[in-house]
Amino acid sequence: MDATKEKEVTPVVEKKATEKKSVEKKPKKVTEKKVKSHDDEGRKNTLSKKSGLQFPVARIHAALKKGRYGEHINKMASVYLTAVIEYLVAEVLELAGGQAKDFHKTRITPRHIQLAVRSDLELND
Repeated sequence: MDATKEKEVTPVVEKKATEKKSVEKKPKKVTEKKVKSHDDEGRKNTLSKKSGLQFPVARIHAALKKGRYGEHINKMASVYLTAVIEYLVAEVLELAGGQAKDFHKTRITPRHIQLAVRSDLELND
């Protein structure tokens, strides 16, 4: 062969079937996960829905701001307070429901709530 017509020859290497192909891994882009502003049915995702609460977090937050309890009210503080209030209401209603059942009633009255709170050691203090 002439020096002018020489070509670079790359050796052909056959890979065995057991060898894995080396694939170049591309670096993944780091993106923040966006929270949807609306659910599948078109309704807004509220803080109450996001935190799994039944009571309205926005109303508690507004009441805290209106009450001027501090210059800044953190939204997570509102979520926490809402969770505490929801727990206490559920506890009182459960006890009051027991009192109503003892009197063979299907409706909870203020009297049942009063009896429930007075009969519970922790709530009566």
